[in-house]
Amino acid sequence: MFLKFLNSKKRIHKVIKQILISLLFIGLVFLSIPLYTKFNTFKIAEIQGISVYTADKENKQNMIHIIDTCMQQIKDHGIPHKFKETIVFCTDAKEYNRRTFFRGGGTLAKNIYFMRIIICAPADFSINRQYPRHENLHARRLSDVLVHELMHSYLYKKMGLIHFKKMMISENWKSEGFSDYIANSSSLDIEEGKRIFIANDNEQKEIEAGKDIWKYVYFYFKSRLKVDYLLSYKKMPFDDFINTKFDEQELENEIRDALQKGLYTFDKQ
Repeated sequence: MFLKFLNSKKRIHKVIKQILISLLFIGLVFLSIPLYTKFNTFKIAEIQGISVYTADKENKQNMIHIIDTCMQQIKDHGIPHKFKETIVFCTDAKEYNRRTFFRGGGTLAKNIYFMRIIICAPADFSINRQYPRHENLHARRLSDVLVHELMHSYLYKKMGLIHFKKMMISENWKSEGFSDYIANSSSLDIEEGKRIFIANDNEQKEIEAGKDIWKYVYFYFKSRLKVDYLLSYKKMPFDDFINTKFDEQELENEIRDALQKGLYTFDKQ
């Protein structure tokens, strides 16, 4: 009986030890991510709660101007949020891929939500332009890209981890569409996107079934279109938009009909 008790106690100690080791490992990961993403950079500014890091000191004033433009755009939309994010501006693709743990791909920026870190791909800081991922795509303002990423942070903070992650899995169009809606920017030409959405069902299906960049670019465009329709045209309250479970096909048919009848216009870039 005594030996059985000792063995039981040893098993408990072993489990506790494993839990402590796991917690220590998780803690080290949480500590190492900010250090890794900001390694060999300098903090050049702090603007309205946004800490700005880069290895490119020569573009300091240009970067500050870009952040100011971004924050003014968010303010103009009346977003009631105080940010505490860190933005890391990368100077070349190799640095961007390294800081995003080689998951940058063709993205313009990466948002590590739970760490409040946004890593930005190379750009022309002097003219506030993000390099397009394809020659037929629009070059976007870097400040618009940052607005997009900060809106993800806003939704994450407002909704909480579980609700936000649930939306990102089952209704990702809401997050991406709202972010591009506030940024007032798309990589796809608006008229081209509407042409595909309204009149060419086969082309739309082919794009959505593909695995190249056009699938994602069109998804972002269509997501923004749906959010603009709901928030700007139908004047739906934000909380209703977030909490309503939409039939996407029904919503898209409604928007298509409104566009064709001229009841709703979407001519923003």
